[in-house]
Amino acid sequence: MPVRSPSLGTRLRAPSKKSLKTGARILDAAEILFAEKGYDGTSIRDISGKAGVPGALVSFHQGAKEELFHKVVARRAEELSLLRLTALEKLKSAKQRPSLHGILACFLRPYLEKASFGGPQWLAY
Repeated sequence: MPVRSPSLGTRLRAPSKKSLKTGARILDAAEILFAEKGYDGTSIRDISGKAGVPGALVSFHQGAKEELFHKVVARRAEELSLLRLTALEKLKSAKQRPSLHGILACFLRPYLEKASFGGPQWLAY
């Protein structure tokens, strides 16, 4: 989280590596817990415990629970969307008309590949 000047609201310095790692740990913990227990079944206390940080740091780094949920979804959705659109463009550039199977593969294959080979966090997405 950037440090800001109280009077000007401008950024004074970039977040530290430690701060970035803490923020990522919180997102990872929240992602797993939201997948396992759902949004309503997950508390900030659960997230802070899994991330190994005090509860106040969850809000400091990621905001309120609803904002945290949106960040968890957005960080994977953007990459997945780009992979799907790239696959669709490739399919559309072929000389033949795309089949339903081909279109569905463009939607499903990127996630399945990420879930299989992209690291354990993708399974929680």
